Amino acid sequence: MAAQLRALPTARYRKEDIHVTTILDEDATRANILGTLQTLSKRIRPTDDFILFIAGHGELLQGGRYAILMHDYDGRTDEVDNFIGKQEIIGAHRIMTALQRIPALSQTIILDTCHAGGVMDSLITDLYNARMSTLARRMGMHIYASASSMERALDGHKGNGLFTHTLLEGLRNNLEADRDNDKKVSVVEWGRFAKEKTAAIAKTLNHKQDPTIINFGRDRVVYELR
Repeated sequence: MAAQLRALPTARYRKEDIHVTTILDEDATRANILGTLQTLSKRIRPTDDFILFIAGHGELLQGGRYAILMHDYDGRTDEVDNFIGKQEIIGAHRIMTALQRIPALSQTIILDTCHAGGVMDSLITDLYNARMSTLARRMGMHIYASASSMERALDGHKGNGLFTHTLLEGLRNNLEADRDNDKKVSVVEWGRFAKEKTAAIAKTLNHKQDPTIINFGRDRVVYELR
């Protein structure tokens, strides 16, 4: 994702201003992820744009609670209350708690996992409880979940998850992503493009996958078309 943003010749971001932190495979533990977000919260400024991209496994535990499964998750979904504090998952509420500490007023959260839409209830509740102030009204919080809470997200589509594939397509100087024909692609337009393309491609594969997109507050330009 960061590589694609850097490749845009008319991007909003200068290459030297894009700072990427990557956590992969066995390093993707609860402690590493939450610790990294805590570290970033001390470096990020309110004027920065923050993007959190998670591609992996997601599950709805008992009680309908969405969780991101870590590399060392053992597959059990029983006794949901005992799992909220476990080291092998990160629950939706814990994600929101970490995001509230990020001072950036522009945040884009991308979850390419099964059942990712299950994150919405917790995130939206916390968003309205914690951030509905004069400052929060001026922020941009954009949440892109690859599938509804009851759907599985397709993986292995041209080297990525299907949703990630369509998001990347939307960054490739894509005229179709520019819905208002102003020669710019905004965060809102980018999400709508990926949502529609994901659903359409999934249908051709005899699969139902309808991404859940929430845009709260201010939109912003991602890149200008050549």
